[in-house]
Amino acid sequence: MTLADTTLTGNATINVANSTGGGAGTVTLGPVSGSSSLTKQGPGTLVLSTSGTYSGGTIAAAGTVQGNMAGSLGTGPVTINNGATLRVVAIHRT
Repeated sequence: MTLADTTLTGNATINVANSTGGGAGTVTLGPVSGSSSLTKQGPGTLVLSTSGTYSGGTIAAAGTVQGNMAGSLGTGPVTINNGATLRVVAIHRT
């Protein structure tokens, strides 16, 4: 599932559960704006695909949060809880 132009108006929690095939699901967001925080729950992967301007911070409470480019994790603090994963994918274009 892909969601574009997401604005956080209150502290948001996204729960990415297992897919219908039994593997971990994936949700892709981009870009994300607002002053609230973004918390990722569930065993799946949340992909932040473009630069985001949200400022409340990113919390990986479970599963994986993946940032695909500089600024995709917003401008606030990043917290990775025990058992969660932060994956940063560097894309270098010349």
